[in-house]
Amino acid sequence: MYKEKTFQSIKINNPIIDDFIKISDAMNVNGGTIVSCFKVNDHSVFKNLPWLEHEKYNNYIQDMLTSPDIIKNIPELNIPKSIEVPIELENINSLILDGAFAIRLIKGGAYKDFKGTPMEAKKLGSQLCEQIFQNRFLGIKIFYSQKPWTNWFYDVNWDSTWVIFDEQESMVWIICMTDTD
Repeated sequence: MYKEKTFQSIKINNPIIDDFIKISDAMNVNGGTIVSCFKVNDHSVFKNLPWLEHEKYNNYIQDMLTSPDIIKNIPELNIPKSIEVPIELENINSLILDGAFAIRLIKGGAYKDFKGTPMEAKKLGSQLCEQIFQNRFLGIKIFYSQKPWTNWFYDVNWDSTWVIFDEQESMVWIICMTDTD
């Protein structure tokens, strides 16, 4: 569905994002955290996103995640050419994303807990949103799943995927976390 070079991987060099990954990885000792950013070179990716129709956006995003550019640039996810297990994404409001990140941090990993307070988790979630989409909450489309859509996930309590569409900046962010006991 997507031609090559539709998604251009962007190297992330950001201390807030690095801190989020470091803190998350310290909790998810048997799993890990992936934060990837892509510049979208075809604006129809945003225009064609059926963000209000659950079944359609699930299929649309599954197709996007299996594009050659994304498969090639997130090799650790082991993304198959066709995702057999439904991702079951839910459209979430951008205004609650910082809280969603905070909840995931507070939940901890299988063996390690978040070392900070709930307010520190909320602050880090807020800082992460600021870095990803500069707190431009309007016009940001976010989809979330707890399903193990590749074999990188362990199919237990700690699987999380966020796919964030930022049309203004022509960016797509993919954030994945997993752990196991």
